[in-house]
Amino acid sequence: MIGEKNLNSTRNTLEAWATPVDAPVIGELKVADHTFVVCGTSRFGCWGGSDTTNPHACRVTSGSGDNALCKANNYRGPFDSACLGIYAVNGVCHQSTNLFLFAVDHTVLPLNRERPHGVIASHALYTVYGVEAPGMISTAPTFFARWNVAVYQQAYWRCGGPFGESSDEIPEEILFAGMDENSLEYRITKNNYAGTGMSNTVTDTVISDFGIITDHYLQMPEHPVLSAHTEILAEKNNLLSHYGLNAPEIGTGTKSLSANDSKDLSNSLNKLAVLFQDTLKTKIGSEAYTALNGDEYFYQPVNPDIAAKALSDLTIYQR
Repeated sequence: MIGEKNLNSTRNTLEAWATPVDAPVIGELKVADHTFVVCGTSRFGCWGGSDTTNPHACRVTSGSGDNALCKANNYRGPFDSACLGIYAVNGVCHQSTNLFLFAVDHTVLPLNRERPHGVIASHALYTVYGVEAPGMISTAPTFFARWNVAVYQQAYWRCGGPFGESSDEIPEEILFAGMDENSLEYRITKNNYAGTGMSNTVTDTVISDFGIITDHYLQMPEHPVLSAHTEILAEKNNLLSHYGLNAPEIGTGTKSLSANDSKDLSNSLNKLAVLFQDTLKTKIGSEAYTALNGDEYFYQPVNPDIAAKALSDLTIYQR
């Protein structure tokens, strides 16, 4: 049963787990749950640990798929990131977890329950699957579309799939195979997979993702705090660019952040996430907010300890 400890996994069943993180940054607010993926004896740490024996750890979702373990093993990336990119720039552990779970058509999404804590906070900054770095031109494809072609398709091919490296797009019948068209996973995946020829900015993708989530759970066809969300995302991208964490700077492979800069960046990103949650709760009310968030609290999605390690040497991300 979801939420209970259970490691009776088949070889191609991926389980997402959540463990609490004891690293307060702003007053008494909590850092969001760390999430990671388990497949039998294999562990995908998603930037952090993968301890299922923690007394407060719980399994939050699971799914099975053809060659799922093989595919996941072929796109671990630095820090078991699922080739997400750079921590705190392209996403955090929740996004890496969702990229691994894509191999089994599952996601860690808010389901009117408490665990994992902080999913709404991280999705409000990075979407479900992750975002491009600030500074990308507006005509760039969404992160997930590029990831599918450059990362997932290659893993699919290496694990017995029919596609070769010459393909520049994954056919939708393969991309959405087995997905229920009425499911939130399908709607989110469809939204993020804009295709390499379509325009979509980072802000467009994050906002439309969140609109889909609120519509799905609260029947709110319009984003409840659209203008505030837009401003927060603009501030987030300005903040990352201030620290040189935009596409041109990162492309040199020489940029890194000091421990103090990493801490300041984490604090600032978390403040933006908390501001979003506060604004959302005020707008839609406590009951609806709890339905989305799982509880009434605010969470900080960026783990400062992981950020300090991940941002100390950006050369590891160059492929």
